[in-house]
Amino acid sequence: VYMNKNKSFYIIGGGGQAKIIIAATYSSQDILGVFDHDEKKLGKTLFEGHKITNMPPLSWWDEHKPRVITALGN
Repeated sequence: VYMNKNKSFYIIGGGGQAKIIIAATYSSQDILGVFDHDEKKLGKTLFEGHKITNMPPLSWWDEHKPRVITALGN
């Protein structure tokens, strides 16, 4: 998978599928953040140094309208 360098994005989901997306990304610098709602995953770091953070409130999504890739397996 080739990711355009000018198309930075966030990942929703902090498990194995997120790791696959990070590994397949052209540059890990394209990934702006990794969000998950699972409290057991919050604060953990996936390889390439991407720390899992809590999901932002709906108002943040509406204001920023970010690009996202959903990486949910369950």
